[in-house]
Amino acid sequence: MVGADRSMRDRDGNRTAAPDRLVRLELEGFKSFRDRTSVEIRPLTILAGRNSSGKSSLVQPLLLMKQTLESSHDPGALELSGPCVTFTQADQLLWTGAGENPATQWTCTLTVERGTPGSPLERNRFSVTYSPGKRGGIELASTRIDTDPADPAAVPLTLVEGAVAWPPSAGIADMIAARFPGGTASLPQSISDGEGIEVVAEAERVAHVLVIHLQLSKSVSGAGREHWAVTVDPFPRSVVQSLIFLPGLRGMPQRTYPLARASGRFPGPFPPYVASVLQNWTEFAPEKLGDVAEDLRDLGLTWKVEARHVDDTAVEVLVGRLACSGGADDLVSIADVGVGTSQILPVLVALHAAFPGQIVHVEQPELHLHPRAQVAMAQILARAAQRGVIVIAETHSSVMLTALQTLIARSDQGIDPDLVALHWFDRDEAGATQVRTAQLDDDGSYGDWPVDFADVEMAAERAFVEAAMARAASGG
Repeated sequence: MVGADRSMRDRDGNRTAAPDRLVRLELEGFKSFRDRTSVEIRPLTILAGRNSSGKSSLVQPLLLMKQTLESSHDPGALELSGPCVTFTQADQLLWTGAGENPATQWTCTLTVERGTPGSPLERNRFSVTYSPGKRGGIELASTRIDTDPADPAAVPLTLVEGAVAWPPSAGIADMIAARFPGGTASLPQSISDGEGIEVVAEAERVAHVLVIHLQLSKSVSGAGREHWAVTVDPFPRSVVQSLIFLPGLRGMPQRTYPLARASGRFPGPFPPYVASVLQNWTEFAPEKLGDVAEDLRDLGLTWKVEARHVDDTAVEVLVGRLACSGGADDLVSIADVGVGTSQILPVLVALHAAFPGQIVHVEQPELHLHPRAQVAMAQILARAAQRGVIVIAETHSSVMLTALQTLIARSDQGIDPDLVALHWFDRDEAGATQVRTAQLDDDGSYGDWPVDFADVEMAAERAFVEAAMARAASGG
């Protein structure tokens, strides 16, 4: 399948960069996203807002795609119930508002950017529309590809199973080469439009692919091969498959963990891989292990972490009982320290395991953290973004948001505001999600952004003061 994975690899086979980087995510007709809603994705993308406002729903289509591509069986267009997200009915994915007609289909659009710093960047836009299947499950309705979304004169390509819409000009080989670089690598060297060529769209997992059928003349077929079929997959599957997912509930600490994959892609949620990644770093990348330990010290949780083989099937994770340096006798099983360490360790390991351009989606990175540690967590997330990791974090922490503003304001050791996107989620009277984005200034401030965290905190403090004063006045 041509074009299915555009990641670069080092000599050990591990991905070292992601030429396709997600820069915008759009939804329409999906759950609470009634209208087409566009959300910019930057290296540090913060999703904030009230509970059930749509923050988690924004990323769920990516998680549906991820578990579909990783499934050991062929679930069709989308795997509804899997390790990342679980649905039982196709209509659970559709917009249903108060007093409004429900949606009959939904669309997810990914805008990806390809290129290296200092070189011209190419942007492609992929819109996939899904609908409930006639026999259950999910069906692909269409896949639309805009190879130059900024050019109003550019003609998009729309794929529907069994047919394909091509612009009327240019030859088939030229069109494929222009739209999908490298897509003609498997085609015969000499092709003319006069020879029998049929291009059809076929439904694959997640999105449509192009299947090019060639009926060759004897002069081209050479050894008598008269039919040639090539599949071109334009959809950026590597962006979805490489996503690292850290759910809000990251599992209870264990005394041993099963041996698992230690680099590259991590199918399903990330926490089961943490012990094996740490053990791999203990042997082959001690500097990364040191980076994680430094983060843990900054958070005030522990001074050291390491992992050891128990046998050929299991790994144990050891951490220092104290926040400051201790001796070898200070190391204990992670199951014997506070739950905060076991909940935050997967986040830290994921941020250091991710390669530039890889998405790390973290639900509630501040969970189980003291406010002082939440300030440190903002710095850790910012450092990951500066390394090129794409961090998408859902948060309810006003402390962490304020800490990010402070980092931006510190011109000497802060973070470029262009690396950060703050999105606020809310729902209107009909229940539709509304997203507003803050444009941060160089001093970390932003304009009219409906953050109500501070209002709630001040109201709670005022209520306490008034209640205390009233009690004192009554002599109670």
